[in-house]
Amino acid sequence: MSGDVRRILVVQLADIGDLVLSTPALAALRAAHPTDHLALLTTRHAAPILQDAGLVDELLLFDKHAFDRLSALARPRSLVAAIRLAARLRRGRYDAIVFLHHFSTRFGALKFAALAWSAASPRRLGLENGRGFFLTERILDDGFGAKHQAQYWLDLVGLLGVDSTPRPARIGIEEASTHLPPRTARRRVA
Repeated sequence: MSGDVRRILVVQLADIGDLVLSTPALAALRAAHPTDHLALLTTRHAAPILQDAGLVDELLLFDKHAFDRLSALARPRSLVAAIRLAARLRRGRYDAIVFLHHFSTRFGALKFAALAWSAASPRRLGLENGRGFFLTERILDDGFGAKHQAQYWLDLVGLLGVDSTPRPARIGIEEASTHLPPRTARRRVA
């Protein structure tokens, strides 16, 4: 990665499993740039799996489901949340923003374009499937199942000069695991 990229925002607003499949790319970014600031914009329900993983410096939370319809912006609470997120992304002064998403729908692509505009990052990386008009760097999206999802994301961060060699997924659930009952106390079913 070039020396001018010191602050990276990764966007993964899907479900927990999708975030797990993103961890090899996050680990590759962290390994290549241990002192650079790496932020992740994700959902509140997915974030805990990375809390103790040491992969990112900052977790930004966003309720993407609140914006599944354009009419959401008519609700004052949603509009205020969108404005606050936009301001926070702008203050982040990210050198690059990486979208770990297939832009499956036009409306979805527009939401990600709004995030890109808000962050004002000079480098905007993502998959190209005809809807990535806001990207500055892209790799071809051959569609779901064309290659392993984790490899898509590794190839994408490879555009930043990061090693895209496959690696295992990594999660950090140490804190959550302390709330589980002892193994001997677990009730067996079956």
